[in-house]
Amino acid sequence: MEFGIPKEVRDLESRVGLTPAGVSSLVRHGHTVYVEKNAGVAAGFSDETYRTSGAQIVYSAAEVYGRSEVIVKVTRPTADEHVFFNPGQTLIAFLHLAVASHDFIDALAAS
Repeated sequence: MEFGIPKEVRDLESRVGLTPAGVSSLVRHGHTVYVEKNAGVAAGFSDETYRTSGAQIVYSAAEVYGRSEVIVKVTRPTADEHVFFNPGQTLIAFLHLAVASHDFIDALAAS
């Protein structure tokens, strides 16, 4: 399976969807992990650390979403990120649907 870790784009968000240890575990089990360049920097993880853990570093969110079956994020996608989703793609994230707008929920369901 192919996992994608995009850089979080919400203001003040310093977390990342998967740590290098998580990447290493997935890769050891035969999965491929794509990490957007600098996705882990705010959390203290360099691209080189991800690369050493077995991730492939890619250079845009579009590339992460385009190559991955499963997207792992911390926060719910922004309206700008919805354009990247592909049919049948799985999202793992804290969605906080109780406070999400109806437009967000409708867009998420449509994607």
